[in-house]
Amino acid sequence: MANTDLDWTFDDSPDDAPAAPAAPAAAQDGPANSAPPLRHSRRTADAAIRPTPLRRADLLRRAASKPRLKRWLSALAVAAVALGLAAFAVYWLGWQRVRASLTRDILYEDQQALAGNVDGVLAMQAGGDDAWRNWRAAEVRSGLASLPPAENLRPLAEPPRLLRLDVREGGRFDATVLRAFSDSAGQRYDFLYDQRYLQIAPGVWESLPPATSELASNRRWAGLHIKATFPLADEAWMLRALPQIDTALNSACIDWICPPGSAVSVTFSGRLPALPGPGGNLAAGAEASRAALAGGYPLIFDIAVRQPRYRSDLILPSPHLAGYPANAAATDALRRAITANLLGQLAVNLSGAGHSPRNVYLDALVARAELRLRLSTAPPAASPPGDFAAPGQLWPGLLGG
Repeated sequence: MANTDLDWTFDDSPDDAPAAPAAPAAAQDGPANSAPPLRHSRRTADAAIRPTPLRRADLLRRAASKPRLKRWLSALAVAAVALGLAAFAVYWLGWQRVRASLTRDILYEDQQALAGNVDGVLAMQAGGDDAWRNWRAAEVRSGLASLPPAENLRPLAEPPRLLRLDVREGGRFDATVLRAFSDSAGQRYDFLYDQRYLQIAPGVWESLPPATSELASNRRWAGLHIKATFPLADEAWMLRALPQIDTALNSACIDWICPPGSAVSVTFSGRLPALPGPGGNLAAGAEASRAALAGGYPLIFDIAVRQPRYRSDLILPSPHLAGYPANAAATDALRRAITANLLGQLAVNLSGAGHSPRNVYLDALVARAELRLRLSTAPPAASPPGDFAAPGQLWPGLLGG
């Protein structure tokens, strides 16, 4: 075989990449001096994506700055949380000191009231409202730290509890205080009192009169045997309680054969001057009553002793003044006490007994109605003969005529 000249190298070998498509005819007919298309090669592609030394340094700096920025942000977040917790701790501790200071004042005022220290209690009252100061003096003389929710409820020997404290402008604070009471059967009932105070200096307080202006707007309600007037602030509670009380009075009227139109006028007043003054020393008489009748007795007997009912209409305190029921048990106790009060007034209106301060016969009739309506319980033991009185002692006026 003839000698063949193999004068070529690997550089002259064809490229492994597929051939580039042919340019369009128009492009081929272009100017002669146009640059030929660049050949694609693996080396040019690698050079395009390979970072230059400057770009590599920038990437390294950016990668190193990210952890540093995260550390700074974390440190700032921790500092903000710590500052917030410190501010909250300062606020919380300060608020607890305010609550503790006012709690001590409330306890001290109650202790002075129960001890009968009129001057000590009046020294803690703000000036400018003589009606409020006179009312507080009458309560202290009666052995009361506050106005009872009803005549048959006696304050228990428990300190009051500050449940809520709201800040108002001008250094005034509104407090919600819980007080405990019991009836003749020894049942416990909790009531809420809205009390107002003025902080005249750190740890120095003055007791303000209740905000009776909020109880000036009245609402009227009429049932079969009730014509009631009450503050608009008591509307929600009254609209639940009054229909039940009216039903009880209607049941009593069926037994008493009430004439048509028999109704009791009652006003739940939010003005202290309009209320009958607190009477009787409950603290002195409570233990004696419970010892005599440990199982309880009809409500009317306590009501008759506390307040003469024999008048043309009945005036009772608004629950926002005399204590708002804290739960269902207290609501039931207040409803039963109001029912007994209205039963007594209805008996007086039907009998025409006049304005006598006491009528034992009518009280006995109301007590029987209470037992039938399950408003109260009968004494557990029968009365011995020595507890009975001659008719002439009970009804001298009736026997004389």
